[in-house]
Amino acid sequence: GNFIERQAGIMATELDLSVLQVQYGGREHGFRIRLESSMERGYRVWLVYYYCYPKRAWKFMVRCCAWMLGLYRAYRSLGRPDLIHAHVILDAGCWAKIYGRLLKVPYVLSEHATLFQQNRLSFVQLWCCQQVIRGARFVLPVSVQLKNRLQKLATGSFEVLGNPVDVDLFEMPEGQNTGDKLGFLHLSTLKQESKNIAGLIRVIAGLEEYKGSLFFTIAGDGPLEQWKNMAADLDLPPDFLHFRAELTQPEVVSCMQTHQVFVLFSFVENLPCVLLEAQACGMPIVATRVGGIAEIVPDNRYGILVEPGDEAGLREAILKVWTNFGLFDRRLIRQRAVQNYAVPAFRSKLKALYAAC
Repeated sequence: GNFIERQAGIMATELDLSVLQVQYGGREHGFRIRLESSMERGYRVWLVYYYCYPKRAWKFMVRCCAWMLGLYRAYRSLGRPDLIHAHVILDAGCWAKIYGRLLKVPYVLSEHATLFQQNRLSFVQLWCCQQVIRGARFVLPVSVQLKNRLQKLATGSFEVLGNPVDVDLFEMPEGQNTGDKLGFLHLSTLKQESKNIAGLIRVIAGLEEYKGSLFFTIAGDGPLEQWKNMAADLDLPPDFLHFRAELTQPEVVSCMQTHQVFVLFSFVENLPCVLLEAQACGMPIVATRVGGIAEIVPDNRYGILVEPGDEAGLREAILKVWTNFGLFDRRLIRQRAVQNYAVPAFRSKLKALYAAC
């Protein structure tokens, strides 16, 4: 939702657009579908919640009904669209193909899902992905690495379109003074299966001897208490490893400007917006070589990459950044984000792709 909201807000300044989102609302007595409509940042949002028992078959059937209701209500209110832009092949892309064929409207497809980094597609899912890719006017993966994976599924018209960053909001702090300690920041959903928070905390625990020179902050909207308990079990003091709950966007900016290095120890990623934002703030990055991250950090001028799950490698990279921090040109780091991911360039490219449809 974060990616889609960001892109919709950018394009709503140029185009008349609406957003339809279908979301599971949880388990309630019986089955229910609830539709909400609102105006946000200059565009119409149709949000369809569906409620049912969590069994896969029930969720699939009720979700299909929710999509049909949302598309029907949007059509009755807005009429026939000129273009459909679906985000994620499964299952928005499938419905874009069906809806587009019924109305004889072209569709484009953005893809930034970790599903395609994990090789877990069933035969049916694979077939659906192939049909959606082949029918799309353009397929817009967020990274070259993801484009290469999708091209192995099916032939199509691919154009890499990275995630946009508001480089006027995410700016470098004034001056280069790091004070007495170097701050390492991690922001994410805090999910172990993708972000490997446990591995990151174990590495931090092994660096406690450097607490006079380093400190760490972990923040996000996931199971924060679980990770606080793990840190407490490892006797990590709060002035060395600090936790914060989910941050607002201004708080994210402030947090990035009061830390010097961003660290991400993920098992799977695509093109994380948080790394682009950190780069716009001039932060060197310590991260794993997964997904499109190597496109954000192409060489050691911008940070250090390690292999996923390599805790010894992460420890070594953190210490190497600490001892060589003065060699990083933070203006050069920011310049790369401005050149590759700034909003104006993103808007111009997407408008050109829309026009080509």
